[in-house]
Amino acid sequence: MTVLASAILGYTAQELTMWRITLGIGVVVIAVVILLLSFLVKIVKDIAAGVAGVLDAAVGVAGNTSHLNGLLTTNDAVVEIKKEALRHAALVETL
Repeated sequence: MTVLASAILGYTAQELTMWRITLGIGVVVIAVVILLLSFLVKIVKDIAAGVAGVLDAAVGVAGNTSHLNGLLTTNDAVVEIKKEALRHAALVETL
């Protein structure tokens, strides 16, 4: 086969060996690149899942804190009720 390829292509046996080595290295490099890209895709999917979890948590926090202004209004009302109760207590003590 080498003699035939050598005769057809015009390459020496040493040149054909070098081509085979080069092509072998190329196959190994392509396999490594495919493996690394597969790892990268897996990592990106994991990150996307984590981001989705953080987004869900953020929506929950936003829902839990959306009524804080109502608590401030309630606090103001409680302060007014306390003042009124203290006035009543002061009136009862004067009687």
